[in-house]
Amino acid sequence: MSEPFHLLLALAETDELRAQLKQSRTTLPAKVEGDAITTAAQGLMAAKTMLNEEREPLAGTLAALEAEIDGLKRRREQTTAHLSSAVGGGKELEAMDAEVKHLSASIDELETTELELLEQLSPLDDRLESLNAELETMKARHQELRTEFTQQSAALDEKVAEITKRRDELVGQIEPSLLERYERIAARTGSSGAAVLQAGHCGGCHIEMASGEIDAIHHLPLDQLGACEQCGRLLLRPEQVS
Repeated sequence: MSEPFHLLLALAETDELRAQLKQSRTTLPAKVEGDAITTAAQGLMAAKTMLNEEREPLAGTLAALEAEIDGLKRRREQTTAHLSSAVGGGKELEAMDAEVKHLSASIDELETTELELLEQLSPLDDRLESLNAELETMKARHQELRTEFTQQSAALDEKVAEITKRRDELVGQIEPSLLERYERIAARTGSSGAAVLQAGHCGGCHIEMASGEIDAIHHLPLDQLGACEQCGRLLLRPEQVS
């Protein structure tokens, strides 16, 4: 054979491994868990928004009601004070006493409504408190995962650097014209530019090839390479790399 096809195969295997390592960055444990936490947190934030939308009208009504009750209590206190110090006639005293009773009745009625509103708000407030606690826990864990991801990425980068060094060594041993063909194809596939023909399948894209295509490749001289019609990779026959 005029070409060192075993070196070409080694380069292809190296490039496949390097591509897999680079792709694995998206599946690093810290990233996977971090993405899951982000999605879960988004769901909790949406739930929190819905709860706030339900809670705000009740809270607004309660605030207005409490302000009204406070105003009535101040009026009752003032009227009671006047009643205690009054020196006027009986009708005036009766009027102030009636007003105190009316104010007390109004306050009692409003406080009953206030209690009902508090009972409606209580489970909403409890749920909001729970959501906030969950979000804080997620935030803390997400920060931890960012550190873990940085560490895992660094370890991955070291592996990629080792593979790249090995690749550079192989590139220097392959005939320039063959290497040029390979690199052009590799750039298109995003990984390797060659693969082994295995049992009627391209070892790169793993697609089954037509029998006529396979037969044509097997009839090529041993110093020539076929190509996969699907992915374009150079195809190495087993006998060329044995």
